[in-house]
Amino acid sequence: MPHWDNAPYARHAIPTWGGDSCIFRLEDGYTGTADSSKALTFHGVNQTTRHERATQWLNQLEGVWKNGWYEDKEGV
Repeated sequence: MPHWDNAPYARHAIPTWGGDSCIFRLEDGYTGTADSSKALTFHGVNQTTRHERATQWLNQLEGVWKNGWYEDKEGV
């Protein structure tokens, strides 16, 4: 399922059984070259890194990850 629709930089998300998702990007696939010998590069993001970055961006360090969602304990 597309996560972002800007094709050269598109991110895709695949839901997991644990309620989270696997975020990845297909590189070298949308450059407009007709070279069939060039394969797509699968670039994934580490789940731990993604969780840490989201926590930093939200600036809510007291929350927890639960079923793929970041729950803010202060906002409850």
